[in-house]
Amino acid sequence: MENPATPLESTDPRLAVAVRRLDQVVQLAAQRNLRFEKRIQELENRIALGLQNARSQTLDMQDSKKRLEEAEKALDLSFDTWIPLIRQNIGTSEKHIGELEEVLPQKLQSIEGIHELYKSGRRRAQILETELSWLTMSWFEQVRRTALLQESPRSKRWQRNVRILTYLFILIGSTYTSMNMGDYTISQISRWWPGDSSNSTEPTQH
Repeated sequence: MENPATPLESTDPRLAVAVRRLDQVVQLAAQRNLRFEKRIQELENRIALGLQNARSQTLDMQDSKKRLEEAEKALDLSFDTWIPLIRQNIGTSEKHIGELEEVLPQKLQSIEGIHELYKSGRRRAQILETELSWLTMSWFEQVRRTALLQESPRSKRWQRNVRILTYLFILIGSTYTSMNMGDYTISQISRWWPGDSSNSTEPTQH
């Protein structure tokens, strides 16, 4: 929008041109000044926001510093209170461990002795059970197991004697049986022998 012409502008055209240029310069300066003011306002807002954030961060840092100081005090108190107690407990534990190292071999030896005693008692019970079962057998079954099966809880000397007696009994019995059968056969042959007329009788049939 152009300004109305003044009396001087209407009389002098050069003056009018100079005035218009001056107005343009003033308008440009005003616009530039307005932009500068706007930028300055934005910068002030940014600075204010930055200061606000800085104050907030400062408060947070102060709070963190306070917490760190409290934690450091608590840690120092823990070191002063708990470390000696922990060392004392460690010393007591080491003492107990030393006592256990001295006692454990004796306990293990006692346990091994009890285990051996248990095994010995078990073997003895098995032997007694076998002997009881042996005593409840008949004498014929005992002789049969000793002489033929070689299953007897008796001593080896007793087993050997029983075997010898059994074999002698079998030998004598078989010999006696063989001799009787041999006598019968000889008597029959002599009776049936053709050269002997006195004993030539025929065997009777029943």
